[in-house]
Amino acid sequence: MARVTWKDAAAVALLAAGLYLACGTLGAYLARDDFQWLNDARDLGVRHAFVLNGRSHFYRPVVEAWWVGATHVCGASTGCYHMLALLLHITNGLLLLFLTARVFGRRDLALVSAAIFVVIPSYVEVVMWVCAVTTAFGVMWYLVTLHFALTAARHPESRRALCACAASAAAAMYSHEAMVTLFATIPLIAWAAGATRRPAVIEIAPFALLGAALVTTSIIANRRNYVFEEGHYVPGSHAAGHAVDYLRAIYVGSGNAVELTIVTACVLLIALRGNRAMRAGLLWMLVTITPYVWFTWGNVGRYTYLPSMGFTWVLAGGIVALRDALDRRFRPRAPLGVAVATLLAMLIAGRYMAFAQRAIKGEVRWMEGYRQYADRVVPMLPPDATEVTVPLPDDARVEPPYVQPLLEWRTNRPGLRVRFER
Repeated sequence: MARVTWKDAAAVALLAAGLYLACGTLGAYLARDDFQWLNDARDLGVRHAFVLNGRSHFYRPVVEAWWVGATHVCGASTGCYHMLALLLHITNGLLLLFLTARVFGRRDLALVSAAIFVVIPSYVEVVMWVCAVTTAFGVMWYLVTLHFALTAARHPESRRALCACAASAAAAMYSHEAMVTLFATIPLIAWAAGATRRPAVIEIAPFALLGAALVTTSIIANRRNYVFEEGHYVPGSHAAGHAVDYLRAIYVGSGNAVELTIVTACVLLIALRGNRAMRAGLLWMLVTITPYVWFTWGNVGRYTYLPSMGFTWVLAGGIVALRDALDRRFRPRAPLGVAVATLLAMLIAGRYMAFAQRAIKGEVRWMEGYRQYADRVVPMLPPDATEVTVPLPDDARVEPPYVQPLLEWRTNRPGLRVRFER
């Protein structure tokens, strides 16, 4: 098969950009945790990103440093932050496009996989929520790591590829701790690409050191993390239910008994008879969803971002398998295989785009509530006051716990104390 071209990359980029821009992404406001992330980046600076002790949340210094840079570039422009998030998403789509082509050696499979990935609706908050850049930024480094890992697997003599692989893996894991699944997906990619071999000690050592460092810093940083102190992340039977719900969110289904029976049968069929891309995609989904299923609260859409890449391999693998079967039977007489595969890919991508459009527009409407509340309240605040009293939000879209960081962001007053009128 022909290599992926710049035209293929442009098509994937335009598909992603067209979807989100048409739905008003750049005109969207901010919401919830966005304000606290922006406040910290603006007020605490880059040095705080690397402070390990005294934290009450996860240790993510690489993405926090990115945040500081973003606030210097964007200032108070919400459209700028949304543009950066969209560019990260497009970058991830392109990295997936080229990684898929390198692993499986097929342009058609890579193009179908990337085109479907960039329009999947389950994770739209990764692009829409400015605070969710932790996922998009971490996944970018995750995919870069896999590219270098594949180069190192195919060229054992390349020490540069090994060093770059270890460095980008560290960047991924210190952007988001869920990127630790790289320890499993690196060998998975090598297997899928037919590049498995016994690694040398010098190849294992950097990742052993990285794993030890990650465990140490995680223990120190999370000693006062409410997620663990209050029992929000624990093993248990709830994980199975979360896994099923995440899968249903990715393929966009109702979750009824008949549907789940069909899905179970498909999973078994893929495991037993699926081609390499389908099996690799299934394993990718199982591995990358694992860090998220232990939360005791409800499922979070952005957690499907990385697992959905494996799902697109399953779909693309099935589509190209159908194309190959039709080509073997009809190609001497008609290009039926490519026509059917193209139509099927377009129908699947079109279905997801329809759901994604509704989801994106819903996020834009929801965020608008925070803008409207700030527009109404900020002009009423006394100038230079460090403590203010404001009306309780009467819009259900605006949650009271996020009013203080919202007003702190809008007024550029670090440490602003907010009370609600009685």
